[in-house]
Amino acid sequence: MVSVESLIKNFNNPNDFNYSIHIDPEFRFIYFNNPKVACSTTKASLNLSYAKSVGKTIEWPTSADIHRRPKNLLLLYSQIGRQKFEEILNSPDVFKFCFLREPLSRLASAYANKVTWVSDNSKALAKRAGKADDWRPSFDEFALTVCGDSELRDCDEHWRLQARQVCLDEVEYHFVGDFGHFGESLAAILGHFFGNSATLFDVRQHFRGNTTDSAALVRRVGPEIRAIVEGAYQRDVDAYEAVAGQVATSALWD
Repeated sequence: MVSVESLIKNFNNPNDFNYSIHIDPEFRFIYFNNPKVACSTTKASLNLSYAKSVGKTIEWPTSADIHRRPKNLLLLYSQIGRQKFEEILNSPDVFKFCFLREPLSRLASAYANKVTWVSDNSKALAKRAGKADDWRPSFDEFALTVCGDSELRDCDEHWRLQARQVCLDEVEYHFVGDFGHFGESLAAILGHFFGNSATLFDVRQHFRGNTTDSAALVRRVGPEIRAIVEGAYQRDVDAYEAVAGQVATSALWD
């Protein structure tokens, strides 16, 4: 039986764990949040679909509102308590799912979104790494910094090992999706749980500033840095290779 303690150990603190868990109020599914893997679109779509299914309304004035849990209808672990959470976590009838992304691509997206400017995330990393608050490293410098120290690698959910972020070694998932087939998979999941109330909210279309050209950045990364990233994120490389190409279909619920 999976315990709360076995999951929390993957995070910096219990609050980080609590924030990352998204539970359907009727306990039909648990979504494990994985930043930089279409998490904004997933959260928004799940919440809007649930709201429509129960006759409620929910709005996202800004992209940041999607991540404010008081504005969400999906539940936190703390809202249902340890006993109930462990019960549904270990129940084969409660659908558990998450998405994984090719590790270098995810790291490049995290860099472009959080480190190319002086953000709270970049300042926290700079402090841990002994850099000035206004540190704005190149991608190579950033990659070398986080890949050279596992504590720096895992200190922030945006570049933490995905295997840790989604508790891949502890949770018995029904579906671990490939970011490359995200749209198809999310549509299938929404359709199964919410039927005609399914609402796909593509954050990239509603908030243009929420996109990064990480693909162009990845193309410029040299072989040495690629090898270093692969070594530091080997667990994620293996995990992603195991699910690459997987798409959610109705067969998941047959």
